Amino acid sequence: MHRHFDGVRLVKAFNNILAHHIPQLARPSGAADRTALPIAGDHPEAKADAATLIDRLGFDTVDAGPLARPPTRSASMRQPPYGNSVPWICSLSTTAGG
Repeated sequence: MHRHFDGVRLVKAFNNILAHHIPQLARPSGAADRTALPIAGDHPEAKADAATLIDRLGFDTVDAGPLARPPTRSASMRQPPYGNSVPWICSLSTTAGG
């Protein structure tokens, strides 16, 4: 993905919630029943921007780590953390040169 969008800092988010559930499950900050959504990314600033957006939408976040994964020996572990059919949803931060 990065090779197609030079300088874009990607954050993977919203991959475990259906679109129609976003308005149904949104809760105010501090609510006891507020849902937390995982986010993954290689740049802390981009993840912070995504977390701010997600908070405004009514959800907490859980840092799921980086997008880049080290190679593994097990073929079953080679798919992305949340499956391989999930689209990239957030690309919030851009910087010149990467």
